[in-house]
Amino acid sequence: MSASSASPAAPPRPGAFPQYPRTLDCVHCGLCIPDCPTHAVTGREADSPRGRIYLMRGWAEGQFELSEESHGHLDQCIVCRACEGVCPSGIRMGEMVESFRAATGPDRPAASPSRWGRWLFREILPHRGRIAALSDLLELYQRSGLRDLVGRALPRVSARLTRLHSMQPDVPLRAARRIETDRRHAAFPAEGERRARVALFLGCVGSEWFAPVHRATIRVLTRNGCEVVVPHAQTCCGALHRHAGVLGDAAKLLAKNRSVFAEAGVDAVIVNAAGCGASLKEPLAGVEEGPPSYQDVCEFLGELDIHPPERALPAKVAYDQPCHLLHGQGIGGDVVERLLRLVPELELVPLAGSERCCGAGGVYNLRHPEMAEPILAEKTAAIRESGAEIVVTGNPGCAMQIAYGLRGTEIEVLHPVEILARAYSDRH
Repeated sequence: MSASSASPAAPPRPGAFPQYPRTLDCVHCGLCIPDCPTHAVTGREADSPRGRIYLMRGWAEGQFELSEESHGHLDQCIVCRACEGVCPSGIRMGEMVESFRAATGPDRPAASPSRWGRWLFREILPHRGRIAALSDLLELYQRSGLRDLVGRALPRVSARLTRLHSMQPDVPLRAARRIETDRRHAAFPAEGERRARVALFLGCVGSEWFAPVHRATIRVLTRNGCEVVVPHAQTCCGALHRHAGVLGDAAKLLAKNRSVFAEAGVDAVIVNAAGCGASLKEPLAGVEEGPPSYQDVCEFLGELDIHPPERALPAKVAYDQPCHLLHGQGIGGDVVERLLRLVPELELVPLAGSERCCGAGGVYNLRHPEMAEPILAEKTAAIRESGAEIVVTGNPGCAMQIAYGLRGTEIEVLHPVEILARAYSDRH
């Protein structure tokens, strides 16, 4: 660790950092280092899980105050959790980093949510009606021609704003975005004999920007004998709040969703966004655990023994594994690939490094483009080399990031259920 990474000693404060005892479990073996995407970019110990644990432990023990530089190393953790799968001590880096960010929020003004960020967390993301209104404006902006004009002007103003602007997905038409049919919940009956009654989790911006994925999910579930309900009162999963260390707000959102879905009386809650699924499945202090269970859509379909799709899709498809599906939920690539292999004439091509992070990390790619860009470049190079015509991934943030990296190519980016939905019907 460089001398400039820390300042002189301070009083010990292990009580301020609940995960402090787990930092003592790190045996400094270094097995995590080859799997860490940020260490691969910089090669610095402080940008590895082991180095970050050293900084968190030293702060908690009062060995030093954290400097701006050391805060930077900690804030540049993507929380991809790849290190968790290889750690012999069972350290859960995601929980540790989120707990540390909650403990040090007042001391890290450059990294903790700004006033604007907290307003977004509290006044926009939990309210899908407000997200819908903003999405209507974004749709108007895109279809009026303003997006093209602004896109041509921004490179002369700001590289960061240019990147942000070019990452926005095409917002579906309003009629295609609205899933619910009433103020309580929408219901979609099962085709044939009912095998399960499930609820669909919509998410925050995903409820609008990725509505086609929700509609594909409903189509595949109902085709396989599931009644699908979509409770209106559901809210944001709180994943972005967790990443930022705003754990109190995340706990409130988790409790609200648990109450809404318990009242729906379903066998399971189906989630088609890996980051949301990981956040909903993992407990938080102060939130009672219990039914219903949350399941990723591919996890659920794999257990359901679905009907083989009828329609052939002759295409080369590569599967990129979202970090929060693989490392956060423990759902390996074999689960998704078994489903894809059911599609007639679909050729599943291997993707080198499919288990490695793409650099999205919620809004990490917007806050740390200097780290995210080289990580994305490695991912998109592997996709191009695979020869795939379609790359599938099960997380909205990953889909946006990869689509941004593949702009200018003809490679399509889809969710696995969109492939299945196409194969179940001529309608797509």
